[in-house]
Amino acid sequence: MINHFTSIKKLVFLALFLSIAIIVNIVENISFSVFIIPGIKLGLANIVTVFILYYFGYKEMFLINVLRVFLANLIIGTLFSTPFIIAMGSCLGSMILMYPIIKVNKFSIFGISMIQALLFNFFQIIIVCWLYQNYIFIYYFPYLMISGIITGYLVALCAKYVILILNKNYLKGEMG
Repeated sequence: MINHFTSIKKLVFLALFLSIAIIVNIVENISFSVFIIPGIKLGLANIVTVFILYYFGYKEMFLINVLRVFLANLIIGTLFSTPFIIAMGSCLGSMILMYPIIKVNKFSIFGISMIQALLFNFFQIIIVCWLYQNYIFIYYFPYLMISGIITGYLVALCAKYVILILNKNYLKGEMG
């Protein structure tokens, strides 16, 4: 009976954070799409991704990330469009390559977040080059790598803060 209650609590918790990630993703896509270099975003929804990874694990992170990309694109009406293909492809590619990196367990939350951002940006460039059959987009790569390191660090900083606050105030020993 206790395990059933805990699984319901976990499901509600994951649904709540999925909702937060979707909202942040949509707001970020609308408000931060004016950067000088296309493709550069803060990646604020990844705060939830990194938090879920560290609090629950890889499987839950994978599920939340895929659902976030799918549902956010469904809500804003871009499902199966070019932006969706780029986002979902980058999401899946980066998370699949993250699995062995996470399993090595040698990286801090900052390292994991920055590697995730770098892999996402790498796949973003590969997919854009493939979709447009033009390799000129490779020239964006250095800018996306720099932005990935910076935003990956900031995302980890925020996720670490969220983990500390939630562990201290709400979740200590209640999930998992």
